[in-house]
Amino acid sequence: MRSLIFIAAALLTAGCGDSITPKISTDLKTTRGNGGLITLSLTVKNETDRPTVPLVVVVEADGKPVIHPAAFALNRNEAHTVTGTLDTKAAVTAQLTIKEAERGKMVTTLSKEIPAVP
Repeated sequence: MRSLIFIAAALLTAGCGDSITPKISTDLKTTRGNGGLITLSLTVKNETDRPTVPLVVVVEADGKPVIHPAAFALNRNEAHTVTGTLDTKAAVTAQLTIKEAERGKMVTTLSKEIPAVP
């Protein structure tokens, strides 16, 4: 009997794990200036009526971190914008990764191509 209660509790706990996964939207904008300077602007918005868990946000360009702020949580329907710059005339791929800070669970990924200077 005790083992059945333990199994039921484990199943209920496992089923609730995904219900707290943050529901967020992201917007990664890139602007290329003269001379190869690229400005990356990332906006992360909480789409739910409850705060998120702390999130780890990383934007890399060709394997090098461009945006990597400290982990942060978003309040109800709050948006947070972070920016970074990169100086290159070559084409690069910006890779966004957002994970939960505590569990390390992947929340979202995004890849964006930035063309070379003509």
